Amino acid sequence: MLGKKCLDLVIYNTEKPSSGISRQYAKKRGYMVEWKKGQVLPDTEFIGRKLIKTEIYKKSSLDTLTRSFLRHDPQRVAKIIKKLS
Repeated sequence: MLGKKCLDLVIYNTEKPSSGISRQYAKKRGYMVEWKKGQVLPDTEFIGRKLIKTEIYKKSSLDTLTRSFLRHDPQRVAKIIKKLS
């Protein structure tokens, strides 16, 4: 469990996946994490942006790990981080 003031900043996705993607997650008992700003870590700065990549992750036959269909777009995340410096 995290203590008080353990994070200065959280970057999070605000984009909702399509209904088709949501159904695929539900089949595997997956779900999107939802929360309300201010309820968690009230002294932390939160930056919400659309961060989901447009293409769905395609798993390699050599990859044995269970992975999410969706990925964050690294360029979008990097752009936010660059603005912070």
